[in-house]
Amino acid sequence: MGSVILDTGVLIGVLNPLDVHHSVATDTLHNARRSGDSIVLPTLVIAELLVGAYRLGPDSVRIAEDFTDSVADRVIDIGLRIARTAARLRAVHPKLRMPDALVIATGLVEVVTRIVTTDAAWAGVDARVELLVAAP
Repeated sequence: MGSVILDTGVLIGVLNPLDVHHSVATDTLHNARRSGDSIVLPTLVIAELLVGAYRLGPDSVRIAEDFTDSVADRVIDIGLRIARTAARLRAVHPKLRMPDALVIATGLVEVVTRIVTTDAAWAGVDARVELLVAAP
């Protein structure tokens, strides 16, 4: 048992059956639940997910909100420690975008077991980052 941060791409993969990461993202979430892992969502991940949902309309917003409410065992706000850690990550990894640095920093500050993403740009930032690759 551990704690796992799921990045926005993973949540989109679970929610969208047409997404290339749907299968691997859904399996990852199910395996985390079976293992007894705690699912941690940074508020930034929820906000990013909701942007797309708002573009699609009220039904999508309701689905996204219901999904994050049901899946998240903990929701973490971005505080000063996370902001400072994200700034350090951006300084060391200049190609890392600030939203991504904030999600990874949340995992570092909260000392999670895994930080799961579909974004290959996160590779090598921290040993806890797990990249999901879509099946060919």
